[in-house]
Amino acid sequence: KVIESGLTPCFKLNFNQNEEHFNATTREPIRKEYLNVKNWMPAQLSRRYAKMIQDEYLFDYPEALAKIDSLSQSDVQELRDNFLKDISIDCSIMGNVVQQQSAEYAEILKNKLVTGAVSGSTIVKEDRLDAYINPVYKLPQDTTLVIRQKAENPEEPNSGVTSQFQIGPIESNGPYTDRLPYTRYVLATLLGLMMREPCFNYLRTQQQLGYVANCFEEEYKDIMVFNILVQGSRADAGAFVIAEQHDIFVELQYEKFVNQSKSDEGKQLCRTSRSL
Repeated sequence: KVIESGLTPCFKLNFNQNEEHFNATTREPIRKEYLNVKNWMPAQLSRRYAKMIQDEYLFDYPEALAKIDSLSQSDVQELRDNFLKDISIDCSIMGNVVQQQSAEYAEILKNKLVTGAVSGSTIVKEDRLDAYINPVYKLPQDTTLVIRQKAENPEEPNSGVTSQFQIGPIESNGPYTDRLPYTRYVLATLLGLMMREPCFNYLRTQQQLGYVANCFEEEYKDIMVFNILVQGSRADAGAFVIAEQHDIFVELQYEKFVNQSKSDEGKQLCRTSRSL
């Protein structure tokens, strides 16, 4: 009953609202939740675009914002119907239920989706474990990819730059039997701990490139990546200068790590890393 009642509004949306109500219920929430680019800082946008490069899909936020006023109720209805025509279901049920009850709930959900869609839906059966691994574009080595986008807020004084390095597929203790347990994740975390303070000292304190200067590791679609991020408003240090200093910082850190690895202390650190 809960599943059925929860899905009913999806099939009973009113596509004959007056324009004022449609603006309030659809256009404004989209603007505020997904296209509020005037309030997004350049560093935030640079991280979004870095992920778009790996997805090989570039979404133009300012262009979408300019077109939102032309969005009609029929556009929304068509989007809903197309979405429901060819879908897959991944049920994960937790709680005080037995296996048979879980199967019955999944069947209710399936029937509701198949019969509720305007044109009827097709439930696609697929291997969810294989689908869980999302393919991403491998960034080319020794290459700088530059994205130039029109500024939605022309008075924005800040520049933001993200330099992102793909380390490789993250290993796991999960269902992937061919992966070592968290080794790459641990080493990427260690790299972040070693570089975070020097990153702040060099890019912010010494070079004074901006008030935000940080480096950090993160996982994106099963891939470990390492980011260096700076945002600032210094008139003579725009995006090009910041990116150039990112490269210099990486070279300095590389030389430092090489020298440390030759020392007794560095050798001990390497042995500790291996034991982790």
